Amino acid sequence: MKIQPFINLVLICIIALIRFIIGGWIGWLGIILIFLKSIDILIWPWWISFMPIIYGCIYCIYMTIDGVKFRNGIKDSGSYALKTQGITIEQSRTFQIQTIIGMGPQHIGETIERLSKIPDRLEFNQLLLNTALEYYELEQLAINVNNNISHYITIEKWIKAGLVVPV
Repeated sequence: MKIQPFINLVLICIIALIRFIIGGWIGWLGIILIFLKSIDILIWPWWISFMPIIYGCIYCIYMTIDGVKFRNGIKDSGSYALKTQGITIEQSRTFQIQTIIGMGPQHIGETIERLSKIPDRLEFNQLLLNTALEYYELEQLAINVNNNISHYITIEKWIKAGLVVPV
């Protein structure tokens, strides 16, 4: 496991938690409950006073993991995100593909390799491959996947998984 991406995820989660606590009413409720408990106005146990903050922690961890899945192409946007943002599934997929392509050919190849093992993501994977081929060569994408095997073997695995690749 690479340490730098893990540290980035932890920082993203902490920043999201701070925004959750400061920017939302549930966070402020937690702050008020903790303050009231600390000056002995509330007779509740401490864990009840911390419930809004605990909820925020769980929510931020979940949303961080969900964001990683989205950026890696493993899942589409959820229905709540589509409704609140006013975008269609196609617009969401276009944004997701552009995000993956922006990370470079090595990440694209690794993502195509990972998604080729998930049959439900074949349509998205094909769309990602077609869009990536506008920017990079097929061999360039396949050569970065695994340095221990030939890129021709990687391309053959993609074809066996159901991807249509250019000749």
